[in-house]
Amino acid sequence: MCGIGGAVGIDDSQRELKEIIKQVCQNLHHRGPDDQGYFIGPGIALGSTRLSIRGLPLGKQPMTSNKVWIVFNGEIYNTETLRNKIHCNQWKTDSDTEVILKGYIQYGSAIFKELAGMFAFAIWDEPKATLFLVRDRWGEKPLYYAKISHGLVFASELTGLKPWKDLSWEVSLPNILAFLKWSYVPTPCSGWKDVLQLKPGYYLKWHHKTFELKRYYSPHLEVKHREVDELRDLIGSCVKQCSVSDQPIGAFLSGGIDSSLVVTYLQKCIPTFPVYSIDFEDKTYSEKKYSTTLCKKLGLKHILIKCDERFLAKHFDTIVSCYGEPFADESMVPTFCLAKRAKEDVDVVLTGDGADEFFHGYERYFFNHPSACYSDVFSSMDLLTRNFVLVKEMQTIVATPRLDFLKEWKSGNVHPYRARSFDDIQNYLVDDILTKLDRATMHVGLEARAPFLMPEITHVALNLPIKQLIENKKRGKWILRQAAEGLVPPAIINRKKQGFGVPLGNWFSGILKDWMRERLLSGVLTELKFFSLSGLEKLSQNPHGHSRAIFNLLVLESWWRKNIY
Repeated sequence: MCGIGGAVGIDDSQRELKEIIKQVCQNLHHRGPDDQGYFIGPGIALGSTRLSIRGLPLGKQPMTSNKVWIVFNGEIYNTETLRNKIHCNQWKTDSDTEVILKGYIQYGSAIFKELAGMFAFAIWDEPKATLFLVRDRWGEKPLYYAKISHGLVFASELTGLKPWKDLSWEVSLPNILAFLKWSYVPTPCSGWKDVLQLKPGYYLKWHHKTFELKRYYSPHLEVKHREVDELRDLIGSCVKQCSVSDQPIGAFLSGGIDSSLVVTYLQKCIPTFPVYSIDFEDKTYSEKKYSTTLCKKLGLKHILIKCDERFLAKHFDTIVSCYGEPFADESMVPTFCLAKRAKEDVDVVLTGDGADEFFHGYERYFFNHPSACYSDVFSSMDLLTRNFVLVKEMQTIVATPRLDFLKEWKSGNVHPYRARSFDDIQNYLVDDILTKLDRATMHVGLEARAPFLMPEITHVALNLPIKQLIENKKRGKWILRQAAEGLVPPAIINRKKQGFGVPLGNWFSGILKDWMRERLLSGVLTELKFFSLSGLEKLSQNPHGHSRAIFNLLVLESWWRKNIY
């Protein structure tokens, strides 16, 4: 796992490029505290800051072969399969970085779709004077890029772009409005006018000062019934692949069925490992009962971590700054809390992320309102709230739209539940869930792996008939519940879906009331001409009814103060 950055087509001298790329890597140091490396050539600079998980002795980056260079962030799980496919007389390392490099040399861009894992990487093909930027199929690893002068710059995080002096940092107001609505900025945007994110499943090809974007992965959609035992075997196989590490490994456990299955199968690979769970004093939000039940059943060391309002106030600005762009899923607070504690013991954790989106786990899929747009109904700041918080001039600006999954995949008529699942996979999963997980863990140098996003599982899930996903009682993940029988305690299998929520309403009404009001009503937001002061006051008086909207605004205040002022 690493942070990567670089540039192509830049006119600076090689000496200047070296100094800039060193600063890029320094800005990304938290993503890879174990090692740094650089490659500088005429008009090209590549940098890597490495978190050493596999292939420790010889896996240094940038890596080269036949005048082709690579910097790689991520983890490839099917390396042995690819090694058997790639014709290579001598492998110099046992790292997945070399597998990608040799695979590209032999197969070109066709190798990208063969990679199973989470990744973002850059390949500089010197003989062809061509740069490739590539992002994994579901967006587990981030990759930002921007055009400057006659060149292109890129980095794992926005901070990695800061050293490039010709890059303009102008805020995009449509992006900000989108953030206020959904708590994140939709891909391919970033909050900044001139900076974009590479979309999942795409690569960017730069050649002779021009570039093109191309989708290298589109899922094959063909409905097919699956047996429960087949899914069990798949989950077990994927967890096993994700358990390969030269460093200590652990797991995040919420107490829900997804992470419970991951922990159960991980123990079949590793007899003992630490399990980390969040505990809230508010029993409405605490899942301690369920996470403790599973760990006792398996005899695993269970580390319960308290997350309270004091932790939020103490670490709020640090957590906000992890993202570089405006981001305000309130569960970013307990996720950061988990990551911070887990890093004390391990360098890798497995999670249950992705199962809800692919196996229809959210209760909102069953929402039925013919006059309402699915994405609008569940926004963190609805239209009515936006209208009394924003001044009239801001209300006329159109928020940046989210990606349309169905149009991109050119699907025909699909079941409404499936359409909502597709929408979440392309938007909520990549821009919220996976963004939250990556930044929180990588900020402390912790690698997080999500077995449910392995290609074997996602292919099956995308093609399951609705009747294998949804019970008659309109409850999702039906086949997952069947797969968990005999493995996971019944209380976990049969419990009602509980999101990774935070008692913000109680916190903003209690100990954090003055903290919230001071930031909301006396902070940077009041100096901008975007917001109605009376609207902000009205919002602050009803923290239970507007807790998510308030949280969005608090994040925006912190982000704006750090990045603009």
